[in-house]
Amino acid sequence: MRSRIALAVAGLAAVAAVSMVVVTLASAGGTPSSTSNSLGRWAESLPPGPPSLAEDTTLGSGPQHIILIENENQGRSQTIDVGDPGISPGDYTVFRDPLYDQDQQKKQGNLTVQCIDLFAVFLCHGNVELAGRGKIAFNGTAPPYPAFLLPLTGGTKEFEHATGEIRVTIGVPGEGLDTIDVDFDPVG
Repeated sequence: MRSRIALAVAGLAAVAAVSMVVVTLASAGGTPSSTSNSLGRWAESLPPGPPSLAEDTTLGSGPQHIILIENENQGRSQTIDVGDPGISPGDYTVFRDPLYDQDQQKKQGNLTVQCIDLFAVFLCHGNVELAGRGKIAFNGTAPPYPAFLLPLTGGTKEFEHATGEIRVTIGVPGEGLDTIDVDFDPVG
């Protein structure tokens, strides 16, 4: 009798463990999410901040500039809810979107980013991956405004010693499109 009870308890524990794994995987999902506000993927779940607190997004004086258009409409994103149900600190969004030249005629590469909700801002890190040229890494906070700056943190190939910053302008030149303006010194 005791062995049957022990077997039944072990079976229930296994079912409970499997159920928890299934629920966790289902909540992480794998389907693209859509943007829910005017801040695009970068601050997808944050309400827009007061305009009076927006940061100065004037780029530095790096000798080289690359202007790219991120196309959110052709990319993929996923928001992973790890905290309290709904939008809460610790949740994060990952996305990979194609990058085009300024005229949106030729694909230049991809933008790959992870942003973590830190209350009123997102901490984002990622790479601008330019085909045949290398990667430009960045890391910084994305505030709830339609334009912000992120510092460059490194690079590969052509951008191995690059220093500078990236300005992200959300919704320009149109809905689902963001301008990524890279201002850099290639020799650091």
